[in-house]
Amino acid sequence: MIKRWTIWLAGLLAMLLIASPALADEVYAETPIADATEDQLINIQLAIEALDGTVLNFGDAFSFNLLVGERSEERGFVPATNGRGVDVVGGGVAQTATTLYLALMQRDDIEYSSIYTYNESFSAGYVESGYDAIATDYADQLDFAFNSYYEGTLSIFMWTTEDMLCCYVVEDCEEGL
Repeated sequence: MIKRWTIWLAGLLAMLLIASPALADEVYAETPIADATEDQLINIQLAIEALDGTVLNFGDAFSFNLLVGERSEERGFVPATNGRGVDVVGGGVAQTATTLYLALMQRDDIEYSSIYTYNESFSAGYVESGYDAIATDYADQLDFAFNSYYEGTLSIFMWTTEDMLCCYVVEDCEEGL
Protein backbone atom coordinates (compact mmCIF):
# COMPACT_ATOMS: atom_id res chain seq x y z
CA MET A 1 0.00 0.00 0.00
CA ILE A 2 2.77 2.47 0.89
CA LYS A 3 4.63 1.74 -2.37
CA ARG A 4 1.50 2.51 -4.40
CA TRP A 5 1.04 5.75 -2.46
CA THR A 6 4.70 6.70 -3.00
CA ILE A 7 4.48 5.94 -6.72
CA TRP A 8 1.23 7.91 -6.97
CA LEU A 9 2.78 10.87 -5.10
CA ALA A 10 5.89 10.84 -7.30
CA GLY A 11 3.73 10.82 -10.43
CA LEU A 12 1.54 13.61 -9.11
CA LEU A 13 4.55 15.74 -8.19
CA ALA A 14 6.12 15.17 -11.59
CA MET A 15 2.89 16.11 -13.37
CA LEU A 16 2.48 19.25 -11.26
CA LEU A 17 6.02 20.36 -11.95
CA ILE A 18 5.81 19.60 -15.66
CA ALA A 19 2.40 21.25 -15.99
CA SER A 20 3.42 24.26 -13.88
CA PRO A 21 7.09 25.03 -14.39
CA ALA A 22 6.59 28.48 -12.84
CA LEU A 23 6.14 26.95 -9.38
CA ALA A 24 9.22 28.24 -7.60
CA ASP A 25 8.35 26.82 -4.19
CA GLU A 26 8.91 23.18 -5.10
CA VAL A 27 11.22 21.31 -7.42
CA TYR A 28 11.41 17.64 -8.29
CA ALA A 29 13.96 15.42 -10.01
CA GLU A 30 14.39 11.71 -10.50
CA THR A 31 16.99 9.32 -11.86
CA PRO A 32 16.43 5.70 -12.90
CA ILE A 33 17.49 2.86 -10.61
CA ALA A 34 16.07 0.00 -12.69
CA ASP A 35 19.60 -1.04 -13.71
CA ALA A 36 21.14 -0.56 -10.25
CA THR A 37 22.56 -3.66 -8.58
CA GLU A 38 21.27 -4.87 -5.24
CA ASP A 39 24.47 -3.61 -3.60
CA GLN A 40 24.13 -0.16 -5.18
CA LEU A 41 20.53 -0.01 -3.93
CA ILE A 42 21.69 -0.81 -0.39
CA ASN A 43 24.13 2.10 -0.53
CA ILE A 44 21.59 4.41 -2.15
CA GLN A 45 19.08 3.60 0.59
CA LEU A 46 21.62 4.41 3.31
CA ALA A 47 22.31 7.77 1.66
CA ILE A 48 18.58 8.48 1.34
CA GLU A 49 18.09 7.74 5.04
CA ALA A 50 20.79 10.30 5.85
CA LEU A 51 19.40 13.01 3.55
CA ASP A 52 15.62 12.58 3.67
CA GLY A 53 13.97 15.26 5.77
CA THR A 54 16.97 17.63 5.80
CA VAL A 55 15.84 21.18 6.53
CA LEU A 56 17.90 24.19 5.50
CA ASN A 57 17.32 27.72 6.73
CA PHE A 58 18.62 30.88 5.08
CA GLY A 59 22.43 30.73 4.90
CA ASP A 60 22.66 27.12 6.07
CA ALA A 61 25.44 25.01 4.62
CA PHE A 62 24.76 21.53 3.24
CA SER A 63 27.52 18.92 2.98
CA PHE A 64 26.76 15.56 1.40
CA ASN A 65 29.81 13.97 3.04
CA LEU A 66 28.92 15.36 6.46
CA LEU A 67 25.34 14.09 6.29
CA VAL A 68 25.95 10.72 4.63
CA GLY A 69 29.21 10.17 6.49
CA GLU A 70 32.02 7.76 5.86
CA ARG A 71 31.16 5.00 3.44
CA SER A 72 32.43 2.00 5.39
CA GLU A 73 31.33 -1.56 5.90
CA GLU A 74 31.11 -0.85 9.65
CA ARG A 75 28.38 1.68 8.85
CA GLY A 76 26.49 -0.77 6.60
CA PHE A 77 27.79 0.29 3.19
CA VAL A 78 28.80 -2.48 0.82
CA PRO A 79 31.17 -2.73 -2.15
CA ALA A 80 29.44 -1.73 -5.39
CA THR A 81 30.29 -0.15 -8.72
CA ASN A 82 30.52 3.64 -8.70
CA GLY A 83 29.88 6.10 -11.54
CA ARG A 84 33.33 5.45 -13.04
CA GLY A 85 32.79 1.70 -13.12
CA VAL A 86 35.08 1.06 -10.14
CA ASP A 87 34.04 -1.18 -7.25
CA VAL A 88 34.25 0.75 -3.96
CA VAL A 89 32.57 0.52 -0.58
CA GLY A 90 29.55 2.79 -0.91
CA GLY A 91 29.42 2.66 -4.71
CA GLY A 92 26.14 4.16 -5.90
CA VAL A 93 25.68 6.86 -3.24
CA ALA A 94 26.71 9.61 -5.65
CA GLN A 95 23.47 8.97 -7.55
CA THR A 96 21.63 10.47 -4.56
CA ALA A 97 23.83 13.58 -4.77
CA THR A 98 23.19 13.75 -8.51
CA THR A 99 19.43 13.50 -8.10
CA LEU A 100 19.47 16.23 -5.46
CA TYR A 101 21.65 18.38 -7.75
CA LEU A 102 19.20 17.95 -10.64
CA ALA A 103 16.42 19.25 -8.39
CA LEU A 104 18.49 22.15 -7.04
CA MET A 105 19.54 23.23 -10.55
CA GLN A 106 15.94 24.43 -10.94
CA ARG A 107 16.43 26.98 -8.14
CA ASP A 108 18.31 30.27 -8.23
CA ASP A 109 18.92 30.63 -4.49
CA ILE A 110 21.57 27.93 -4.10
CA GLU A 111 25.29 28.72 -4.06
CA TYR A 112 27.58 25.74 -4.57
CA SER A 113 30.75 25.68 -2.49
CA SER A 114 32.03 22.25 -3.50
CA ILE A 115 30.97 20.38 -6.60
CA TYR A 116 32.74 17.67 -8.55
CA THR A 117 31.36 15.78 -11.52
CA TYR A 118 32.45 12.57 -13.22
CA ASN A 119 32.82 14.33 -16.59
CA GLU A 120 34.20 11.99 -19.28
CA SER A 121 34.91 9.17 -16.81
CA PHE A 122 31.19 8.63 -16.12
CA SER A 123 30.10 5.15 -17.14
CA ALA A 124 26.78 4.71 -15.33
CA GLY A 125 23.53 5.40 -17.14
CA TYR A 126 21.38 7.31 -14.67
CA VAL A 127 22.04 10.71 -16.31
CA GLU A 128 22.81 11.59 -19.90
CA SER A 129 26.04 13.49 -19.26
CA GLY A 130 28.90 12.90 -16.86
CA TYR A 131 28.97 16.67 -16.40
CA ASP A 132 25.66 16.35 -14.53
CA ALA A 133 26.77 13.30 -12.52
CA ILE A 134 27.98 14.41 -9.10
CA ALA A 135 31.08 12.61 -7.81
CA THR A 136 31.48 12.25 -4.05
CA ASP A 137 34.21 10.53 -2.09
CA TYR A 138 34.39 10.83 1.67
CA ALA A 139 37.98 9.55 1.96
CA ASP A 140 39.30 11.87 -0.78
CA GLN A 141 37.16 14.81 0.42
CA LEU A 142 35.23 15.14 -2.84
CA ASP A 143 32.09 16.71 -1.45
CA PHE A 144 28.85 18.05 -2.84
CA ALA A 145 28.26 21.15 -0.74
CA PHE A 146 26.15 24.28 -1.04
CA ASN A 147 24.49 27.08 0.89
CA SER A 148 20.80 27.91 0.77
CA TYR A 149 19.93 31.56 0.27
CA TYR A 150 16.19 31.04 0.22
CA GLU A 151 14.62 33.48 2.72
CA GLY A 152 12.67 30.72 4.51
CA THR A 153 13.30 27.02 4.95
CA LEU A 154 13.97 24.38 2.31
CA SER A 155 13.13 20.76 3.04
CA ILE A 156 14.66 17.87 1.10
CA PHE A 157 12.73 14.64 0.66
CA MET A 158 14.18 11.58 -1.06
CA TRP A 159 12.77 8.12 -1.72
CA THR A 160 12.79 5.33 -4.24
CA THR A 161 10.02 3.80 -6.26
CA GLU A 162 10.38 0.50 -8.03
CA ASP A 163 12.48 2.09 -10.77
CA MET A 164 13.31 5.67 -9.75
CA LEU A 165 15.32 7.58 -7.18
CA CYS A 166 13.23 10.67 -6.42
CA CYS A 167 14.04 14.03 -4.87
CA TYR A 168 11.56 16.72 -3.90
CA VAL A 169 12.72 20.06 -2.50
CA VAL A 170 10.00 22.26 -1.08
CA GLU A 171 9.94 25.70 0.53
CA ASP A 172 8.51 26.39 3.97
CA CYS A 173 7.21 22.87 4.52
CA GLU A 174 6.05 22.64 8.15
CA GLU A 175 5.46 18.89 8.15
CA GLY A 176 7.07 15.93 6.42
CA LEU A 177 5.51 14.31 3.39
